[in-house]
Amino acid sequence: MKVKKELFPKLSKLPSGKYYVFFWYEGDRYRFFNANVLGESINPNLLEEPEREKIAMLLSSTFMVALSKGWRPNKRRQFKKADELTIGEVAESVFQRKVRLR
Repeated sequence: MKVKKELFPKLSKLPSGKYYVFFWYEGDRYRFFNANVLGESINPNLLEEPEREKIAMLLSSTFMVALSKGWRPNKRRQFKKADELTIGEVAESVFQRKVRLR
């Protein structure tokens, strides 16, 4: 079985040619296509090759530095499964979402 190394960002490329950085933290996988969460403007997928690959490596390095300085991703929200929800909970959730959109 492969052991997941936490907080070690790796650069990967989708078949569509888009680059992203991924790493594991507390058992969850995180993928980032840009550095917006770090307050940086690094968007490799807006560029053409070969600049895209160079900026993607910069993206990976930026996450490595941020993680080494103590930055951690926000924990994802856990959602209830559909069979665990009541009709009232669904209605309240939809209502709250509609109110926020106004």
